[in-house]
Amino acid sequence: MGTLTQAAGPLSGSSSLTEVTFTSSGTWTVPSDKSIVYLTGCGGGGGGAGGHSADPGGGGGGGGGICVESVPVSVTPSSTLTITVGIGGVGGAAGSLGGSLTTETSIAGLPAGTFVIAGPSSSNATAGTVTTGGSGGRNLLANAANGGTGAGASPTVAAVRNSGGSAVWTTAGGAGGGATGPGAGGATAHVGNYFSGLSIPGGAANGTKGGGGAGGSSIFGIAGAGGSNADGSNATGYGAGGGGGAATFAGGNGSPGFLTIRY
Repeated sequence: MGTLTQAAGPLSGSSSLTEVTFTSSGTWTVPSDKSIVYLTGCGGGGGGAGGHSADPGGGGGGGGGICVESVPVSVTPSSTLTITVGIGGVGGAAGSLGGSLTTETSIAGLPAGTFVIAGPSSSNATAGTVTTGGSGGRNLLANAANGGTGAGASPTVAAVRNSGGSAVWTTAGGAGGGATGPGAGGATAHVGNYFSGLSIPGGAANGTKGGGGAGGSSIFGIAGAGGSNADGSNATGYGAGGGGGAATFAGGNGSPGFLTIRY
């Protein structure tokens, strides 16, 4: 369980808020005088896929986890809540999918049930093949970039206002480069309006090897770059996907999730 800290300022005219941050799973007891708390957090990012076990297809980048900011939820005073923090997906070996099976962050024991912040569990990044690059991983909100025979495609950035709170930004992973060329992996944009010009590169083609696709970023983490005659890079921060590996190389790991409760 994280440490208790004072938030920067008041919310809606209230006194300054207290927050507790979880970077690993645990439990938390609701104060006896609280019936609403505010959640900020991410699911873990997906692992990048490996490139084809032989040349030339590069692996797809891992999808970013969904992130939420300041979402209000009802709680029962003095109840004990169970927090599960998603772990980053493991990068796939050459010829293998990227991992994203344990990436959900959740808080159970609420009056309405369990609040889930999803990782990219709806579709893992796929490995490159003898003709095509692998497809990027995706989550429930972002559309994946599908693998093809040439340069890898880049995904779109999704933004929604989900369950109240601030807008939710998320990115799927880029596709790996295919046989034609061979191709470079697809790049991905950083999310939100906080950075200008920040792009996560896909791997360049090298010899007979297609490049890996870039992972998907989150508002709290930066994705791993796609591999160029190398493994995909690991994601950093929270909720970002690992880069896809070049042909015959492994994908990078996704970064973990977290949950902050303010009250």
